[in-house]
Amino acid sequence: MKKRIYNIILINLAFVMVGVLLFVAGLIKESQFLMPLGAGSVVSGIVKTGRMIKILKGGEAKIKEFDALYDERNTMINAKAGALSYRLFCLVGFITSAVLALMGMEEVALIIAYVICALIFIYVGSYWYYSKKF
Repeated sequence: MKKRIYNIILINLAFVMVGVLLFVAGLIKESQFLMPLGAGSVVSGIVKTGRMIKILKGGEAKIKEFDALYDERNTMINAKAGALSYRLFCLVGFITSAVLALMGMEEVALIIAYVICALIFIYVGSYWYYSKKF
């Protein structure tokens, strides 16, 4: 279970690094969008990393409590919720893209459609990877 905690810490640290890069880019470009996005990512990553470190330092009891969150039932619920949110996000994204295209905002609609397509490609790649792994 410690391996899962270490993986979560690495992912959260990646969010911190991306947040720092976004914040610096926002400072350079004087962007009112990139700076708060980067700051939010940094704060979120630090808080989540701190929680995981607290679990590691809490000893075996805290690790077992964390392990209970990932029992078979909760893992199944998490997978079903993730699959539903993925499908709804793709559906809403494509509908939004179509509505924006009809309103004459083709550039924004195209960007949203590309993002949804990228998400679908990531899903297919992840599915392929995990189907080979398990």
